[in-house]
Amino acid sequence: MSDDPFSPATETPERPSEEAPKPDATTQPEPKLRRWAARAGIAAVTILALGLPLLFGLAFYLFLSEEIVINAGDPIREARVWTIRERRSLTGLAWSISTPERPATGDATGTIQCARMRVRYLKWDDGLRFEPDSEYCRCYQRREGGWTSAPVDCRVE
Repeated sequence: MSDDPFSPATETPERPSEEAPKPDATTQPEPKLRRWAARAGIAAVTILALGLPLLFGLAFYLFLSEEIVINAGDPIREARVWTIRERRSLTGLAWSISTPERPATGDATGTIQCARMRVRYLKWDDGLRFEPDSEYCRCYQRREGGWTSAPVDCRVE
């Protein structure tokens, strides 16, 4: 054999090649429970790997912009999440969901639509706690392609 490690080997190796071990005939297939546990573990790692950056990104955006509005421009079906700040410090989160109510009473034209809004608060200034929910109703009238407040009373039932 040549002493040069970079030259192609033309001679026969000094040791005979070893054969790969043959599988034992007594090996059992992997149990179903173990396969499902492995799949559940992979799913959990995938959810964490994709979900945590999404949550941190949303939190970062929320703390910079102070509000996230979904379906903005349509007050009848709008969702909002915003931060609550008091005396230069962040003290909680609030979110509201607006759902359509029946048309306003006393509306002869049928252009007035009412929406019920439910606001929920999560505060952490004196320990983590939920504040009592607020619920109210507003009526809107469609004008020139948009919604404006309507001069109709609506009540939450």
